[in-house]
Amino acid sequence: MTLPECVLDLYRRGKLPKQFRVADVRKQLEGEFSPNYIKTALANYAEDTGNYVKRWSKARFRRVKEGLYTIVG
Repeated sequence: MTLPECVLDLYRRGKLPKQFRVADVRKQLEGEFSPNYIKTALANYAEDTGNYVKRWSKARFRRVKEGLYTIVG
């Protein structure tokens, strides 16, 4: 699974709160993705601000404030 898919799965299983931080995701996915990638990918998949979203992907997260995210949709 991709990082956004893993985050959504964790959220659906109740392992992440409605609003989650990079540290929450790192704790759950330790060893599966690099800590730097997790931080970068959450920001890049965020609606309105994400580099991946601007280039080729749909938004997966919404940035509530710096370092705090929620699931889109």
